Amino acid sequence: MTARARSGVVGGGAVALGFAIALLTPGAAAAQIDGWQLDAIKAAQAQEVSTGEGVVVAVLDTGVGEHPDLEGRVLDGKSFVDGDPRRDQDGHGSDIAAQVLSVAPDAKILPIQVTTGGDEFTFAPAVEGIRWAVDNGAQVINISLAGSVATDDAINAIQYALDKGVPVIAGTGNDPSAEVGSPAYLPGVVAVSGFGESGELWDGATTGPETVLSAPAENIQGIIPDGPGTDAGYRDGGSGTSIATALTSGAAALVKAKFPDASAADVVNRLITTAEDAGAPGRDDEYGFGKLDAYAAVTADVAPVAANPLGEPKSALSQTSAVAEEDSTGGLTPGVLIGAVAGGVLLVVAVIVVIVVLNRRGRRKAPPQPGPYTYPPPPAR
Repeated sequence: MTARARSGVVGGGAVALGFAIALLTPGAAAAQIDGWQLDAIKAAQAQEVSTGEGVVVAVLDTGVGEHPDLEGRVLDGKSFVDGDPRRDQDGHGSDIAAQVLSVAPDAKILPIQVTTGGDEFTFAPAVEGIRWAVDNGAQVINISLAGSVATDDAINAIQYALDKGVPVIAGTGNDPSAEVGSPAYLPGVVAVSGFGESGELWDGATTGPETVLSAPAENIQGIIPDGPGTDAGYRDGGSGTSIATALTSGAAALVKAKFPDASAADVVNRLITTAEDAGAPGRDDEYGFGKLDAYAAVTADVAPVAANPLGEPKSALSQTSAVAEEDSTGGLTPGVLIGAVAGGVLLVVAVIVVIVVLNRRGRRKAPPQPGPYTYPPPPAR
């Protein structure tokens, strides 16, 4: 059973990486990636309050390779695709890790390799990766991958993370003609779209009613890890909601470091209530609750919440179950269907009892008749 009734795609199918690179070339060495995106979310001001120290951000991606910007800041991690979490032949996961650290420089990255790159991956490794990350110290989970439908197992894994106090940040996708991708569309997950340096929505972003936040996603410097035939370096012109997601995860790490007792619901609530409203007033399909403001997220006076303001992933399971069961029973819910069957059984039993009683009365009162037994005549009126 899939968890998205409005999609016809089978759960666990192909998922596209939520990342687009306009130009991928090594550049001059630098201490750390920089650019307009950090100014846009007020990262420098936020880092005066919190640097993410002590917070572990799990990056579910292609692995995290070697690069000067990452040295001493990446944990061992684990691969769920028969690979090496500290090798990244694709480069995507390494760049995501660097983007997280550009916002939360003292955080640690836990690399969870769920794909080795390319255009496809299945949810099974990600499901295992989410649970392993939570059980091995992750305090924020970054999923810069966007697909069509989440499996029930994926929904349960994300619910597990949230129940353990670990917020899940995911990209909406890089196709403006598509629906918000999975797992971003699930209730409870922070679904991140993107905007450009002009402040307008990035024209490659997937958007929809599930959008929660927006963050910089266009023309952003990134890194290239050391790999076969490639020296560690930098690239220019990266675009995608993958980057926006990583920047948001960095902000979440700042919040967790500043407020170590904050639940996943509290972290989510801080991010959305302090966002800068954009687009239509209030929450909208393009920017969600607004543009990420890392400084406000760590300084604003925000009261704790009892529940995730975005809902719970498990609600998607119950909603889909109801739709699927209605479709298969012609509109009858399980309760109504059982009641109807039980009522029919009782009616049959009652008819049999009446027949037996009348039969016995007929045998006592009516004279023997040839042929099959017939009901006695009705009483005289």
